[in-house]
Amino acid sequence: MKVESGEESNSWRVITCKHDHSPVTEGLCKGGFLYYGADESNTDKDVVVSFNVSSEEFSVIELPEEVKIDHRWRLVNYNGEVALVDDSEFDFGIVKEPNGNGVFELWVRNETDGTWWRNCIEIPHWKQHVGNMEFFFKGTIGTGELVFAQDSVIEGSFYVVYYDTVTQNLRRFTIEGEARDQLHDVRTFLDHVDSTWLM
Repeated sequence: MKVESGEESNSWRVITCKHDHSPVTEGLCKGGFLYYGADESNTDKDVVVSFNVSSEEFSVIELPEEVKIDHRWRLVNYNGEVALVDDSEFDFGIVKEPNGNGVFELWVRNETDGTWWRNCIEIPHWKQHVGNMEFFFKGTIGTGELVFAQDSVIEGSFYVVYYDTVTQNLRRFTIEGEARDQLHDVRTFLDHVDSTWLM
């Protein structure tokens, strides 16, 4: 993989990665690093690749053998750690319990020792509050709340759900939009900061 970076305002240069791979997920920017899921070309293994924006160096992060990623997986920030969640778990809703609780899994990387651990999250009364609407896990915010949002919408409005794992409080917000008769993709970004560097 090659990444081009700006050397001058109108010129580009190539940064070559010594790890031959193909990206398969969208990226996550966190703490000066860009993380994305990838297939290693030589070994046919799934890995997470990190790119240090300051040093312009690539690193490969091994995944547990039971984790097989594809384009349906998403990298998220989970309480300050890099985590992987399989969006296909959310295709028909996350209510898998007869009691109406929502249940899903994510793989969280311990950045201190480099290990991955599986975290199963159960949200009480999910169906009662959310119904059969399809939501996807987007990560956590500074308060520690889990954030879920819709990825597409037909009507003008869509919803965002916040869940506090400590108080078990679940809040649903409506974001009003313009009514249309066609399907629209929705992008949700957590902890967005405007930067004058991008102007």
